[in-house]
Amino acid sequence: MICYTLSDCVLRNINTDSRKKEIITDLLMVFPQENNPHKVVIDRTGKIIEIYNEVIDSSSNPAILYWLQLMGDFPQSWEPVDIDNIEQVTINREVFLMVCSQTEDKMMIVHNHNGWTKGKYCHKRNILHNDAIVIRVLDRDEAIKLLALSEEDAVKEIDKHKEELKSLTINNITYQVNNGILATNGSRIDDIQIQK
Repeated sequence: MICYTLSDCVLRNINTDSRKKEIITDLLMVFPQENNPHKVVIDRTGKIIEIYNEVIDSSSNPAILYWLQLMGDFPQSWEPVDIDNIEQVTINREVFLMVCSQTEDKMMIVHNHNGWTKGKYCHKRNILHNDAIVIRVLDRDEAIKLLALSEEDAVKEIDKHKEELKSLTINNITYQVNNGILATNGSRIDDIQIQK
């Protein structure tokens, strides 16, 4: 199973995108397909679903509503995660980053790289969230390509990206992370045990 956090900006921009049909058919509708290895990550409290519903309320595109209904009809399309204090977050972007940071693959799908990140990339198309968690950002076209791959090829592509990140330079500091844990900016880690 491969998990993605789908930012609301993908849904918000469908109506103005010249490739709206591909976004609906080749990105959104991939997730509710039977026996699909790709899942959309949501928080267990339902905050992301609330955000998606807000988009539906402000959009005149029935395809978004249909997608959300299909996802609800096939609960195996979601991957719920527990997020502490998510109900206190009021900025949608932060909600999606918090959820994505709790996933194994840490992949966020956005509409496009230019408007979403506002210069927050730390390495190629990766964001450093809370100065400690690297999140890979895929725009709609990159996500469509990854979702079109077989599960095996998609996993290989994701693993190749993870390998590249093992040695990462951020703010002129090189972090070498091999079977370890990275703590920065006054973070504290206690009682950690690394298992192989």
